[in-house]
Amino acid sequence: MRSTVLLIFLAVFVSKGNSLSCYLKNFSEDTIEECSPEKDTCMIAKTATVEYKGCINLQHCERFPRLVTDTFEIHRCCHEDLCNLMAGQYLPRTKKQSRWRP
Repeated sequence: MRSTVLLIFLAVFVSKGNSLSCYLKNFSEDTIEECSPEKDTCMIAKTATVEYKGCINLQHCERFPRLVTDTFEIHRCCHEDLCNLMAGQYLPRTKKQSRWRP
């Protein structure tokens, strides 16, 4: 009996602990959504007119730019909790410049 209760507790705890949380863009506000199991990726996409944030399937995230006619300023797929907060923080990093020596 104790082992059954423990297994149920662990199943509930593990299933909640493994779900991904992403920021969801609702009009002008960001909220947090818990992703369903089939949506394993957080996405942020920004064009000149629209910013999208939310949970998405990885394959859909990778294809998203081909489905929209606008040019993207930002498009990023990520897999950590709340990794899609700000568009600006996901700009590509430049390589570290080596020091110029005369």
